[in-house]
Amino acid sequence: MQTSLIQDEIPAQAPTTCPNCGRPILSNTECCSFCKSPAQTAKETEGKWYHATSSVVIGLLTLGPFALPMVWFHPRYNCATKVIVSIVVIGFTAALCYATYAAVMYLIDQIQELGLTSM
Repeated sequence: MQTSLIQDEIPAQAPTTCPNCGRPILSNTECCSFCKSPAQTAKETEGKWYHATSSVVIGLLTLGPFALPMVWFHPRYNCATKVIVSIVVIGFTAALCYATYAAVMYLIDQIQELGLTSM
């Protein structure tokens, strides 16, 4: 009888998975023992619509570098992911700006060759 009373008093610790590395952790711990990231419950990580990966991708594709704060403030992305995504987005934006400049200069040259303007 004594053992059943003791077992009833101690709440069962259900293992959850770490949002960063995916390894099982106990629900009462503050951080993962493997990767040392803070342990968050599923409710805490699902709460914001702009923390969904699909929202981040759509934001980056439509807004470009203006959506980088969605990446920087994302709770599940580690620092290396944030830096790599930022570098790729800024590099792609610079390449698109250069391609736009080259296209405009080409159009200006073509207009001048046709004699349609007095530039």
